[in-house]
Amino acid sequence: MPFATEIKRILSADGSFVLNIGGSYNSGTPTKSIYHFKLLIALIEEVGFHLAQECFWYNPAKMPMPAEWVTVRRIRVRDSVEYVWWLSKTPWPKASNLAVLKEYSEDMIRLNRNGVRGTVRPSGHVIRRSFDKIDAGGSIGTGVTNRLP
Repeated sequence: MPFATEIKRILSADGSFVLNIGGSYNSGTPTKSIYHFKLLIALIEEVGFHLAQECFWYNPAKMPMPAEWVTVRRIRVRDSVEYVWWLSKTPWPKASNLAVLKEYSEDMIRLNRNGVRGTVRPSGHVIRRSFDKIDAGGSIGTGVTNRLP
């Protein structure tokens, strides 16, 4: 907590930081610790950070830990995901997703070329022709990433 308080102190008014934190097991048992969730809550409620976004880092090369539960007793599966929390000093941190745009898929290229027809999706969302967009330089990726913003 003292480290988090110092981070908040030195951040610019619209600053933010990203915390990558993996989960861990409780000592001696095949149960997961909730420490990282308690830490997130403390960073928000005690230090005063805002949770701008959560992402998940999928790392298929992550070691099968703890070996006791995964490879020896074989009662747990390998954990290949870590939490990535984007925390900010303000609800409106300086940000842009332009640096993480991906190339458009073939379907999106076709859609940009042919246009969007108005419809109502099964979810109830109304798609209007105004949804049409000129090439914006790429598509915005998902919250699961191997590349941080």
